[in-house]
Amino acid sequence: MLYSKTRQINIIRLIPLFLRPMFMGSVLACSAVTNVHAEIAVVVNVSVFSEGVTKDDIANVFLKRIKDLPIGGALTPIDQRDALNVKQEFYLKVTGKNPNQLNAYWSRLMFTGKGVPPQTVRNDDEVLNAVRANPGFVGYIDATKVDDTVKVLFSM
Repeated sequence: MLYSKTRQINIIRLIPLFLRPMFMGSVLACSAVTNVHAEIAVVVNVSVFSEGVTKDDIANVFLKRIKDLPIGGALTPIDQRDALNVKQEFYLKVTGKNPNQLNAYWSRLMFTGKGVPPQTVRNDDEVLNAVRANPGFVGYIDATKVDDTVKVLFSM
């Protein structure tokens, strides 16, 4: 009996040593993936006046609490598909809401008849096309996709 307990202890001691390289590699790979956060740019048509816009202003526009920015001008938010990481990261950074909280927010507003979620497009390119074509639209994209055909209202 003593022999089997000793043997179990030795095996338990060997397992972490044997798995350590695989475990550390997995941890490093996961941390590399999860720590990569793209910068997000909130973009509008080049004709929109954009001085002095705050993160709270952006949150209120995308949650449809306000239509007009304090600086003047009505903006219609354009959202991206739920499956995209840029949407999850945008709402978490701007409103502090995770996807479940955001869905609950819109469900509550729709149930009470007080609002509907923003129009949804498939990706950054469609956001850019919508914003270019409509001076009243505002959207968010990966900051690396910004070009001179749109104006950055806010970045984070």
